[in-house]
Amino acid sequence: MDKKAWIAVTLSVIGIIAWQYFYTQQMQQPQPAPAGTPAAAAASPAPSAAPTAAPTPVAKPEPEIRSAPGPGAVATDKADERIETVRNAATELRFTNQGGGIASAQLLGAQHTNARGGQIVLNEHGSLPIGSLVERPGDVPESTQTYTATREGDTLVYERVNKDGLKIVKRFKVAGADAKEPYLTELELTFTNTGANTYRDDGLYLNVGSAGPIHGADMPTYTGFDWVRDGSHKETVVSYFDAGSFLGLFKTSDAKNSYLETTDRLMWAGVKNQFYTTLVTGLVGPTDKPEQLPVRGVWANRFTTPWPDKTEPSSHTPIFGIAGAIGLQPLKLDAGASKSYKFQIYTGPRSYERLKALGRGEEEMMNFGMFKIFSIFLLRSMTVLKDWLGNYALAIVLLTILIKAVLWPLQSKAIKAQKKMSLLAPKMKELQEKYKDDPTELNRAVMQMYKDYGVSPLGGCLPTAAQMPIFFGFYYMLGTAVELRNSGFLWVHDLTQPDTVAHVLGIPINPLPILMAGTMFWQMAITPKTGDPSQQRIFMLMPLIFIIFCYNFASALALYWTIQNLLSVVQTYLTRHQPLPDLVKKKPDEEKPAKARVVSGPGGSKRKAVR
Repeated sequence: MDKKAWIAVTLSVIGIIAWQYFYTQQMQQPQPAPAGTPAAAAASPAPSAAPTAAPTPVAKPEPEIRSAPGPGAVATDKADERIETVRNAATELRFTNQGGGIASAQLLGAQHTNARGGQIVLNEHGSLPIGSLVERPGDVPESTQTYTATREGDTLVYERVNKDGLKIVKRFKVAGADAKEPYLTELELTFTNTGANTYRDDGLYLNVGSAGPIHGADMPTYTGFDWVRDGSHKETVVSYFDAGSFLGLFKTSDAKNSYLETTDRLMWAGVKNQFYTTLVTGLVGPTDKPEQLPVRGVWANRFTTPWPDKTEPSSHTPIFGIAGAIGLQPLKLDAGASKSYKFQIYTGPRSYERLKALGRGEEEMMNFGMFKIFSIFLLRSMTVLKDWLGNYALAIVLLTILIKAVLWPLQSKAIKAQKKMSLLAPKMKELQEKYKDDPTELNRAVMQMYKDYGVSPLGGCLPTAAQMPIFFGFYYMLGTAVELRNSGFLWVHDLTQPDTVAHVLGIPINPLPILMAGTMFWQMAITPKTGDPSQQRIFMLMPLIFIIFCYNFASALALYWTIQNLLSVVQTYLTRHQPLPDLVKKKPDEEKPAKARVVSGPGGSKRKAVR
């Protein structure tokens, strides 16, 4: 390896160490005092007068009182709040009469445990129930927004009449034990003008709910608000609200209080974290066809949430959640007139197959990007293999072997091309000496040499290039694959998280990415060296690039690439003792034969011309 290559590798190593140090230091910065405390009030700027001010998270009541199934008033939890619990095999929904909606949704089953050892709870830290109505986005319901509640089996009905005579009736029907999709709840929302005069308003906001990180180290891109209009998917993540800066040196834009987008139609909107979502879909017409719901906009805001992990560090950056709402069209109702909306509420895992089965493009929330087709194929293949093997780690290993088997001929061809290139090393050195003062002529001469001997300088890169769509398909899929949650393998406790075994000076030690980089260097060490120094430098940088992608990502990705590297090493050893290919310079008469064509000559005569 030449001097330039060593400089590039050294700088890359320094960059990785600096990046890891910066990442861990960011996680250890002091957390601001919670909103509402005297310290926070003294340190924070004056609140904005805008109607989209961020809501202060309100903790949900700890006690849980269940009422017996059947009609009638629900049980009293405390003072003025009444909590009703509806449970099926997959989820437990807690409804509240304060705002008339779903206060929280607890997911059942061993797969849906959180970092503290309890169950995943959706809308756990939000200040507004799912399905509650407010005049302005971000408003916290007042005591006057208390609903009268009745229960009819798995259906809860909430009613209230406001001061202007508008009667609001919400009918929630929870999926029963025999439902195909247990995470669904239907909501029928009816407005009736009980007054003597025409009722008008500017349009109420229907709250979608809130979502927060599952782990303290979750990437900010995991937590966000998504919505679809006319088949176009849009996403707003919690980092959207940050002040803009250039390389962290100086501010380029102010922090944002809220996200507000005007739209006239909406298919669905939802909040999400890495693996779970609360998603509201509009149903239109008597047959509930997947048509656009007439609305006037969508809104989202972020707020601080408690530390999600079991052990909270002494100091850390704030952990942000996000809340969202749908702006309904303004109401105009004559005396006695009514208007109804129907919604479908999904409170469950971000499973591609589940969301796709909802039938209105909800699977776009997976955000697989430009490698979507690879992500879907790999996810489905991995799931099928897991059903056979009983373990996702073994499924990834077997899937990697199958992929390698398909790409084996391409790798063999690349190894042959690399051997051919290595035979040109003496000639390459001669050209470098001959044209050491003329880089342009050197490049021309090298390319002519490749042409003369029928060698492609990119032949050795083909296997890596072919693997890139697969690698990024895994990357986008594994980042949100709820199926892998809490799946272990050897020292790895969760394939969806980094395999951290210790910390040194605050830097996490993750063995799998380190092992992955080691196998890449091993593969490079036994691969025939080409005569192109620039290509060698690129190969030397590849392990460093991959370790940046994988170090703090799902350990399943590093597992896949490590197995792939080991299989490449095996293939290289199996083919390294094959006889060297012949390196014969093409003769002029071996060039592509000339083609003859007929052209018109003077006076219309015909003659053959060679081209």
